[in-house]
Amino acid sequence: ICRKLGEQLAELDEVNERSREYEMKRQAVQMAADHLEQLSEEMRGYLKRDLNEKASSFICEITGGKYKKLVTDEKLHVSLMTDEKRVEIEQVSRGTVEQVYLALRMAVGELLCEEEMPVILDDAFAYYDEERMLQTLRWLKEHKKQVIIFTCQTREEQVMKEAGIAYHKI
Repeated sequence: ICRKLGEQLAELDEVNERSREYEMKRQAVQMAADHLEQLSEEMRGYLKRDLNEKASSFICEITGGKYKKLVTDEKLHVSLMTDEKRVEIEQVSRGTVEQVYLALRMAVGELLCEEEMPVILDDAFAYYDEERMLQTLRWLKEHKKQVIIFTCQTREEQVMKEAGIAYHKI
């Protein structure tokens, strides 16, 4: 009986040791997960701040200074700031919404891509008036190396000709 009791105690000690090892590993994994979550939250904060700054700079230029700042919240809802007030995206014209989306796409591209990628636009100016299109085409010329525009319209070509923006038509 003593021998069986000794064997059972030894087995119990072994089980307890394995249990302690598993618990230490579980705690280590939990600490790592918590740390990764904290780093992820910090990165989201930095990315959101950087996205807002870049997109704000772009929208200010693209709109000729009408909108000074673009703000996105945690759910990526967009608001614009003028000198006087905050304007929700639902309150602006379709052309302005398209400018906002272009500014956001350009900002994301710069933040996430190490090297500059070509910009490919497919009938992107359908909702732009002439002035809006001119401001955007000038911005693209100044800030992007390669822009490819697909369109079935002649407006883009006419605006670029009148503004002296060099292009190659295929």
